[in-house]
Amino acid sequence: MALSHGQILQHCSYILDTYDSGMVSVEEHIQQYFENNKILEEDIVTFVVEVFSGCVRYSSVLKVVIDGFYIKDGKIALRAEQGLYSVLCYLILFRLDELGVSQLRKFIYSQDINRIYKLLNFFLDEKNLLTWIQDKWCSLYENSFVQTVLLSPLMRWHPELLDLLNQMKDRIENKVKAKKKHTPTTEVKPFNITQPRARQIPLPEAIPKVAAHKPVPKNIYRTPSELETLNLVKEANRRKAEVFYTLVLIHQNLKAWF
Repeated sequence: MALSHGQILQHCSYILDTYDSGMVSVEEHIQQYFENNKILEEDIVTFVVEVFSGCVRYSSVLKVVIDGFYIKDGKIALRAEQGLYSVLCYLILFRLDELGVSQLRKFIYSQDINRIYKLLNFFLDEKNLLTWIQDKWCSLYENSFVQTVLLSPLMRWHPELLDLLNQMKDRIENKVKAKKKHTPTTEVKPFNITQPRARQIPLPEAIPKVAAHKPVPKNIYRTPSELETLNLVKEANRRKAEVFYTLVLIHQNLKAWF
């Protein structure tokens, strides 16, 4: 049966709480722990071992945060939960790129959210993190290690961690927003109107036949015979007059020469 996030976190914190560096080595303690606590899932065993070994290796880094928390904001917090707080701080500092905020949230929500909120609210406060916590770390390690390994990854995740912190606060204050029900949009349907019948085009009325008109008599457009005769006479007289005047002019010109 697979272990829950709460059970895995419990193993990580318990193996750390029961470790005494003056009595046994890290390897011996791991062997003894898993002899007493049978865990079948190999990947979970690997995860617990890595978290425990990391907490031991960076115990001085974690101690700065945990001791500061108990002094400043955790005066009423249980000392018995130091191992749990150390594991959570280790996951945030060194394993967040691997886990992501979604998996971290599952570990956090498996515990008493009120106590974890107080720890993270203290730890993620930049007034603490970028001042005296950073100074304490720099007194233990090289500044390049503090900036590159500790602060840089943490500040990259800082906005999402603050969102998680706000979600925890809302949950504590019972301000969890209810999921909005999806209301389907109204589907527009055409009105069911009876289709009109096709209109019949009326047949054109028959045009009545009109009797044909009689043609115009041709003699209307012909010139009367009397007028034709008069016109011929006028034309002959005009030509005679032209000939007469021409002869007169010739005679006058001849006289002028002689």
